[in-house]
Amino acid sequence: MKNQDIAYSILELAVVPQSATIKQTLNNSMGLAKEAEALNYKRFWFAEHHNADEEAEKLFTTLIRMFFGVLTGEKKPLQPPTEMNRELKEIKNHPSMHPFLKYSFVGSKQTVKKQIMEFVAKTGVNELIAVFTMYAIEDRIKSTKLFAEVMMEINEDRKQE
Repeated sequence: MKNQDIAYSILELAVVPQSATIKQTLNNSMGLAKEAEALNYKRFWFAEHHNADEEAEKLFTTLIRMFFGVLTGEKKPLQPPTEMNRELKEIKNHPSMHPFLKYSFVGSKQTVKKQIMEFVAKTGVNELIAVFTMYAIEDRIKSTKLFAEVMMEINEDRKQE
């Protein structure tokens, strides 16, 4: 029996970046929804893949800093990405951050594909819901496209098994 496709959806947080208005943020979210529909995402719910692991790691710093702010009570508007320095790596690896970042898939397409395949094998899920928390809408759209490509590859591979 062939494996069933794994559905993929988006949970859109619509976080308002420091330099944007609510209207701009919602317009960006609508643009992302249109991209998702064209890429065969199953659902787009309102409530992170890149060409290189280094680029993904840099964009991931926005999420790390956001969760760190939640933990420390220093909530700030969504911050632009920075280089992954020693301090951010220590924060990312701190045990208190583990519940927030436990199932984060970060890296190149190949890295993310491997992480997702391991997660699916471990959990047996039949749908993944992605959250793309990046500062710039262009990065979120890019990640949306790359994630869809990865999921299409995984589903094609599963049909061959």
